[in-house]
Amino acid sequence: MEKKKQPVVTMGTSSILVIFIILCLVTFAMLSLASSRASLTYAEKIADRTSDYYTACNRGEELLAEIQTALTEIPADTPAEYYQDAYEALKDMEGVRAKFPDPSRAPVISYQIPVNEDFILECDLEVVFPRQLQDPLCRIISWKEVSVKDWKPDDSLNLLDPEGE
Repeated sequence: MEKKKQPVVTMGTSSILVIFIILCLVTFAMLSLASSRASLTYAEKIADRTSDYYTACNRGEELLAEIQTALTEIPADTPAEYYQDAYEALKDMEGVRAKFPDPSRAPVISYQIPVNEDFILECDLEVVFPRQLQDPLCRIISWKEVSVKDWKPDDSLNLLDPEGE
C-alpha cells in the first residue's frame, strides 16, 4: 500500500506572517503619526509662548528706554536731590509705579507688561546716581515672568483614602 503524503501547508504560514508584519507596520505608522502631530502642536504652542514673551520683553525695553530718557533730563547735583527729582519725574509716567520710601536711598521703579492671559513680565529698577557722564542711570533689580493665575491643585483622585472620607 502506498502511503499518502500529507500536503505541507507552507502557503498559510507565510500568509499569516505577512499579515502580521503588515499589521505591525501599520500600527507603528499610526503611532508615529500621532506622535508627530502631538509634537507639532506642542512646538506651535512653545513658539507662540516664546514669541509672546519676547514681544513683552521688547515692550519692557522700550519702557526702560523712556525711563532712561526721562532720567537723562534731570540735573545730577547731589544724590538726594537727584533721587527726589527722579521720583517726581517718574511717578506720573503711565504704567510705571515709583516708590521712594527713604530720601537717602534710591527710588525703585516698577512696571508690569502682559505677556499673555496667564503671565505678566514684572520689572523692577533702581535709580542710580550718575557719578560720571557715561554711568548707567538705573539698575535692573528684577526682570521676571510671573503667573497671574492662581494655582489650583488637582485633588480629584483619592489615592490614600479610597472611601473619600
